[in-house]
Amino acid sequence: SRRTVCLNRLKQLGLGLQPLTRELAERFGVEPGSGVLVSSVDPRSPAGEAGLRPGDVILEVDQEAVGSPAEVEKLVTSGDPSVLLLVRRGDRTQYIVIKRKQG
Repeated sequence: SRRTVCLNRLKQLGLGLQPLTRELAERFGVEPGSGVLVSSVDPRSPAGEAGLRPGDVILEVDQEAVGSPAEVEKLVTSGDPSVLLLVRRGDRTQYIVIKRKQG
């Protein structure tokens, strides 16, 4: 199914995501409904090699705001060789590029 394909793409990047509840949004200092929490990162994956960490909040994927794991899944399914993420970590916001493994 399409949903399985999307989840597999996230798994290929090495990302586990969860929605930001109101409580989590407050704890991470972001607006409720904006962003997705990184719950796990495979250290040997493209996401791990790019420096993503559990506790990061993904605000944008390829310059499009995201508010749910489903939106992230949809945006990372493009065939581009890399994915640009806007990530909130602590009180800093930064861009991180994940390069897909080819082949």
